[in-house]
Amino acid sequence: MEWLFENSVPTLVTGSILTALAASAYWQTGQRIGLVAAGLGALLTAGLCAMEWLIVTPGELVADRIHALAADLERNQPERVLAYISPRAPDLIDHAKRVLAEVTVLDAVVKRNLRVEAVPGTGVAKATFNAVVVVDAPKHELTNYRHARVFELNFRFESGQWLISDFHERSPVGSPNPP
Repeated sequence: MEWLFENSVPTLVTGSILTALAASAYWQTGQRIGLVAAGLGALLTAGLCAMEWLIVTPGELVADRIHALAADLERNQPERVLAYISPRAPDLIDHAKRVLAEVTVLDAVVKRNLRVEAVPGTGVAKATFNAVVVVDAPKHELTNYRHARVFELNFRFESGQWLISDFHERSPVGSPNPP
């Protein structure tokens, strides 16, 4: 049922079509039931869209965390970036510290193919997406280097927030796009 509250487009399309059909029936027959059905269709569509706006699902929270992480990467704030990682993943924290110490991030863009699968009731989620990070790495003689990758981030809900527990990355070239 979460799919209903993560994207309002299906609700808008379906509700608009049903409302238009009911209005058309009223227009052609003149029966008030068509007008009542059109009004109810419009109210139901508006209500479901309002619910979608008000209800924040775990998938939406994880997606928001990923976009916030990208923004903090762009601001070159290593402490804030490390705060996205679970304390139960010390190897990942050490890896992130090493990488962040060697680069200056110029741009970090999460592409539109971001998909989040949150397992209801478990506090576990997986995000898969393409991203491009542009960095300067003086120690490696890299300037304006574009690092395009497919990322898979595993999240756990800990201490009241979604934290990265593991991640994998691969080249987007020659590999299938994430599902």
